[in-house]
Amino acid sequence: MKKQVFALLFFVMVWVLLFHPGCNNGTNGGTQYILTVTLSNGVTGTPSAGAFNYGENDTVVYSYAAQAGYGNLAVTLDGAPVGNSGVINMTTNHTLNVTASVDIRGNWQGLHTDDNNSQIFQATFGGASATSGTVSGNIGGPTGTGTFTVSGSTITFYLDFGFARFNCTGTISDPNHMSGTWVNAGGFTGTWELTRM
Repeated sequence: MKKQVFALLFFVMVWVLLFHPGCNNGTNGGTQYILTVTLSNGVTGTPSAGAFNYGENDTVVYSYAAQAGYGNLAVTLDGAPVGNSGVINMTTNHTLNVTASVDIRGNWQGLHTDDNNSQIFQATFGGASATSGTVSGNIGGPTGTGTFTVSGSTITFYLDFGFARFNCTGTISDPNHMSGTWVNAGGFTGTWELTRM
């Protein structure tokens, strides 16, 4: 009789552990989901970049900010924009992607170079956004104006001097340095380099 009672109790315990809905969660070896986090340069916050396992219905608190010299913080959850901080309920796999762009607004100085010489190049980037706005600059004297756009670490801008327009493309290597190439309407080309003043 004791063996039958013991067997019955054992059967009931196994059934409860396997089939009771309250026991099927990540903390008891149940369903697991993965949160994949990617962070660009210029982002600070938690959770850090990586892939993390969570149990079903676990909650993950996230919070991010742009570091000094960066702006245009963008946070997406599974490709959809979300706030800079919030809570994720782990009922499926999720991907959290956080990016920031270097905020280039301000005064810069460097060199503008062609095949024959180098000239002092000064530029001021401005506007309401870290990713697009106005630019004014001078190359060895004349001043030109134009617009700029930033996408990730890539910058494009132009300076129109009236007698010539210089189209510039380049890479922002950090919040204080960028460089690239230019071409004008006459087909002349060269390089440029700027450092934040």
